[in-house]
Amino acid sequence: MFSSHGSERGYPDLFAEGTVYQAYLSPWNYHHWHAPIDGEIVDIYSINGTYYLTQSQYLEHYDPLAPNDSQTFLSATAARMVFLIKADNPKIGYVAIIYIGTDVVI
Repeated sequence: MFSSHGSERGYPDLFAEGTVYQAYLSPWNYHHWHAPIDGEIVDIYSINGTYYLTQSQYLEHYDPLAPNDSQTFLSATAARMVFLIKADNPKIGYVAIIYIGTDVVI
């Protein structure tokens, strides 16, 4: 049931012309995701990538804003975990939640 190659299964087709919501949860504050839908988890898979890489690693100095300013970069390069949910409500259809490893708090 669970795979490591979800994109090979044609899942992107489920979301053509769909809505994308992107949120950044600051590592400096309490945060917790909630999925307020009922449904079935259809698949869970990972997408290999980096951990804690930021664009500032290509600069001559560390940029303290890099974790925030590198969100676009990280969404393409960081390790990701994808949860695919088929909602009980047919008006919702499928929901994919993609968790991206972006930052660490020391």
